[in-house]
Amino acid sequence: LADTGVFEYQGVPSKTLGIAQKLMEAGADKDEIILNVFHSYPFNKIKFWGEIIRCIEYDEKYKFVWSAVPYDVFMKFEQPLGARESAAGTFATAVDGTKFGIFMVEEDPGILSVSLRSRDNFDVSRIAEKLGGGGHRAAAGAKVYDMNFEKAVKEVLLAAKEVVNETNKD
Repeated sequence: LADTGVFEYQGVPSKTLGIAQKLMEAGADKDEIILNVFHSYPFNKIKFWGEIIRCIEYDEKYKFVWSAVPYDVFMKFEQPLGARESAAGTFATAVDGTKFGIFMVEEDPGILSVSLRSRDNFDVSRIAEKLGGGGHRAAAGAKVYDMNFEKAVKEVLLAAKEVVNETNKD
């Protein structure tokens, strides 16, 4: 269920649904799994998401949303485990008219962790690859090392804009 986003993600084959059916017939409780995996979060993670939303920006020209949170803020919320990835999965695809979303958290001083999620079948792995990361078309990630927060954020945004421009030429 997690890898398919409760079968929401693009490209989930019918074979996967058949496997889920067999698991449920064998006793797997999908409702309990969904509650525990998708609807049960520590309070500090929810509060941190609020900070991510507070910082969210919309680049109308390049059609993406992004948010970046520095290390001191991440620490203030007690470094919630998986907060960047879960925020990306929850909010990156929610804004109408966008192609993708980028969520960045300075998880250690000088290390910016980046999660990218596609909304409009845009290949976010191309952005991650420009930053030395990887992934696939719908979800990708990277880390930017040895840069101050502001400079690292600018580098990520520049890479995103370059890929949008390259994609528009294709």
